[in-house]
Amino acid sequence: MTSGYPPSTVGGGDLVAELASIATQAGPNAGLWPGLTAYRFTAPAGVPAADVAAHARAAREQFLAGLPETASGNGTAHAG
Repeated sequence: MTSGYPPSTVGGGDLVAELASIATQAGPNAGLWPGLTAYRFTAPAGVPAADVAAHARAAREQFLAGLPETASGNGTAHAG
């Protein structure tokens, strides 16, 4: 089965070269078109532990908010 698109004459190396010519500085580089930004990363970006913990808390709260409330043995309601 064919995709319906003509065969490409451009390889992956051409794409990398084009992106390298656009992103000449580390970080965000404004593109040729409005709204186009190319990012050049010079090293892996670590995620601070506080950000991970905050996302985990938010995900837990969202998960628990979607569970039906049931009565516990001490008369208080809790999720799950």
